Amino acid sequence: MNTVSGLVRELLMIKIRIRFTVALGVLIFLLNIDQALAWSLFEKDLSATHTEIIEDYQSVSHISAEALLPLMKQNIILFDVREPDEYAVSHLPGAIWISPDINEQDFIDAYGEKTKGAVVVFYCSVGRRSSELTENTQAALRQKGATNVFNLEKLSLIHI
Repeated sequence: MNTVSGLVRELLMIKIRIRFTVALGVLIFLLNIDQALAWSLFEKDLSATHTEIIEDYQSVSHISAEALLPLMKQNIILFDVREPDEYAVSHLPGAIWISPDINEQDFIDAYGEKTKGAVVVFYCSVGRRSSELTENTQAALRQKGATNVFNLEKLSLIHI
């Protein structure tokens, strides 16, 4: 009897482990679907935001990452217009951190002469902060000799 009850108990444990494994697999599957759905919704919302930014900053030349790549061989200066903690976590190689709160004159005083003969690219996570600084400084930068001034679009989808 002892052997039979031990065997029944072992079979019940196996059955519980199988159910647990199946339930865990289903849970992982559902979590992955939810993550994919969440990312899809995030991308749709972010695309709408990028469209809004382009409409709000029509005087700014926006450039995609794909279009920027060939320009990386030229004299280029990248300005990261994010908070210090965002910059500390990740940034494009060679990018110079700029406070999102810097005013046009302080920026031109600090960097205007360095942009002579260079392609200037501003970026931030979503594009609003960098678009604003691009709009506010592009005329002065061109007067200082910058060959082009761009805002890098959709950086948050690049995963720097």
